[in-house]
Amino acid sequence: REHFVHVAAEEVGHGRDADFAVAAEGASLGPYDYTSVMHYQAFAYSVSNRATIVAPTAIGLRSALSAKDVAAVNFMYHGCRRRFARPTCMTSVAGTGPGVVLRPGESFPVDFTALYVDGSAMTVHYTSTAPANRAQWSVANGGSVGDQGSARAVFTAGNADAGQTYVLTAEFRADDGTSVECRADVSVEAVAAQANVALETRGHHGDEVVATSGTITDGYAEYPAQTIDSLEIVGRDCVVTFTHIGVEETAGCAWDYVEIIAHGGGGGGKFCGATPPAPLQLSGSGFTVVMFSDNIFHGTGFDLEFTCSVPAPVTPPPSPPTPIPPTPAPPTPVPPTAAPPTPAPPSPAPPTPAPPPPCVELTTREHNGQRIEAACGWVEDGYELYPDHANEQLTIVGSNCRIHMLFLDIEWQTFCNYDSVMVMSRPQDGAVQMKSCGLPSQPLPSPVQLAGDEFTLFFNSDSSRRYSGFRLYFSCDGGAPLPTLTPPTASPPTPVPPTASPPTPIPPTPAPVTPAPACIELSTQLYNGFTAVGQCGTVEDGYDPKYPIGARDEMTVQGTDCLLEFLMMDIEPHPYCLYDSLDVFDGSGTLVKKVCGLASAPLPAPIQLRGSSFKLIMSSDSSREYSGFKLKFQCQ
Repeated sequence: REHFVHVAAEEVGHGRDADFAVAAEGASLGPYDYTSVMHYQAFAYSVSNRATIVAPTAIGLRSALSAKDVAAVNFMYHGCRRRFARPTCMTSVAGTGPGVVLRPGESFPVDFTALYVDGSAMTVHYTSTAPANRAQWSVANGGSVGDQGSARAVFTAGNADAGQTYVLTAEFRADDGTSVECRADVSVEAVAAQANVALETRGHHGDEVVATSGTITDGYAEYPAQTIDSLEIVGRDCVVTFTHIGVEETAGCAWDYVEIIAHGGGGGGKFCGATPPAPLQLSGSGFTVVMFSDNIFHGTGFDLEFTCSVPAPVTPPPSPPTPIPPTPAPPTPVPPTAAPPTPAPPSPAPPTPAPPPPCVELTTREHNGQRIEAACGWVEDGYELYPDHANEQLTIVGSNCRIHMLFLDIEWQTFCNYDSVMVMSRPQDGAVQMKSCGLPSQPLPSPVQLAGDEFTLFFNSDSSRRYSGFRLYFSCDGGAPLPTLTPPTASPPTPVPPTASPPTPIPPTPAPVTPAPACIELSTQLYNGFTAVGQCGTVEDGYDPKYPIGARDEMTVQGTDCLLEFLMMDIEPHPYCLYDSLDVFDGSGTLVKKVCGLASAPLPAPIQLRGSSFKLIMSSDSSREYSGFKLKFQCQ
């Protein structure tokens, strides 16, 4: 089941876990049936408005028995004497429609199943329009498969197959002379391989290159902080040789690193330090290069060379040119005959606005490396417990998107250097807009508003612990907002009826005024470890309803000579703020003020800062929890 749908265990109601358990015993008849009358609906037993079962298509229709339901029941209950008149085909990939689309070097298993309930054994016979040895079959040609015939073909696309579509056929023949053909279509993308390419990861996020050889560098003189770039190479059995590496060295390369990820094989790893590793022999259909840095150290990056065994593509012979008939002389223009003016038709009714596009359900696991256009939807990691060395990315094409984190269970660390989910909007300057980790017991990050016409999600894990992952919702221009958003708790101001007054004479039109810059909304929790740039805005602790014990969140705002005014203060009181505190530093790094106090006390006085930036550190000890703080800032 886990290969076809994802069960969101955190959304399942109390006491209903057993309803979603996979049976320890039982037989699988035919391929997975999303349309079965036995299949739960997407929101079955949900404790919220979110799906408990995430599937790539509609599920839980339950309007009637599906064709596969009928076939399975007829096969199982021989005593009912309800038998097939001939073998019936149940194939995992249909022979009509697009079928499977592969890239050169990729493999895909196609399952063929035929059922025949009359006691007659069957044999399977294969045909394929693909070149020899493209498909490896689980049963020998002509082999016996009983009365429940099943065979698997693992199809591997070669670079010479680019742009081709092949048909795989498995014919199941019964002893009584009846038979059935099961067919699957497999298409290969038209991608040509390049040789001796010179590439860099800088500015790339999952871009793909089909190549037999070349060089790759990070592209920076010194790589900056908060960098995460990646590039994919398509080619079989590649050899990667580092010629230079200058990346911050730590145990396990937890902070900055270059990672080589083999596609469908092994031989990669994470690398840091100043000593190039031994050449890497990779297996599989290619590899991904990831350049990652945290927010502290800068280094000289890396340079590497690679060779792959992808052969040059076979180009089909060109079609004969189509003869082009001679172009006739243009007709002599005839002056138009004046016509009486046509009365203007009545104005049509305004068109009914189109409904918003449907939202999508995605996982970084299933859609790793893909670029998907969508206006709204849910994204999660796609694992029950995510594995070690996860390194996945997914790009969403949509303008001005807003990100809402719905669930978070990712190994906690102050700067999320171990495991994390990150968001980067594009076009961008290399800065990460959101980097999150934490446990379900901790408050969720605040929503983030992105700019740009697309954003990329990065999900990474190291090699120590495994957790449940994440789930978020995004809404872009034209998309539906989060269905479960809770309105703000603050009551709206009571309207004051206007006081009647004599008419005011209209003043002369003033000169145009340059609009004030847009203010920003920040939180020390969400922007922990990062620097924001803004002339005005608000900052709060970001926890709801109370900040946790052991908190230490630090952020910097770039702005000149800023004035801080407190809007709310509820931090454990102490005459010298020795327990919990908000520490305010000016641009020189000097501590200007430690702030604490209860909500029932007067607010702290405004703080005038000097310099081109200021820093806030929100910290708490291990005893009590309070509501936190909120302030506004205005810079010159």
